[in-house]
Amino acid sequence: VYQNCDGIATNLKYNIILSLSVSDCAPICIFDPLTKNYALVHSGWRGTHKKISNNAIRLILEKGSKLSDILVYLGPSISQKNYEVDRDVANLFSRDSYTTSGRKYLLDIKSQIKSDMIGIGINPDNISCSSRCTYDDLKLTSFRRDGEKAGRMIFLMGRFSGRN
Repeated sequence: VYQNCDGIATNLKYNIILSLSVSDCAPICIFDPLTKNYALVHSGWRGTHKKISNNAIRLILEKGSKLSDILVYLGPSISQKNYEVDRDVANLFSRDSYTTSGRKYLLDIKSQIKSDMIGIGINPDNISCSSRCTYDDLKLTSFRRDGEKAGRMIFLMGRFSGRN
């Protein structure tokens, strides 16, 4: 059992269900339908800066996947208009991934994640992004909106085919 990690990769043949809890950070599901390699990643600004999604892709490439076969889903997360960060954080990212509004820096982590994956060769058509914002959508959890009382969304990935 792995605890307190922001990503893990495996293969469907192991009958392992990966789980991830998120609030405003981006949940990233990565899957190769040919080799059945997959990964589930939690990416906030720190993980995005450290390119955790690209690291997960590298792990499944090492297990025989090809970039052209990999499919990616970026789940609901906080949108750029609601993700205010300080200048030191904004400066860690591509200028295309944040805007300024007065003294505010508004970060688009999904844009940065997608750009990073395309940069290593993932086909843009193989990347799907949820447009739902955790801050704006009251049906979703948001730490930025609700603070310590915010719940968490659970993402599950895998296939369980039973045991003998």
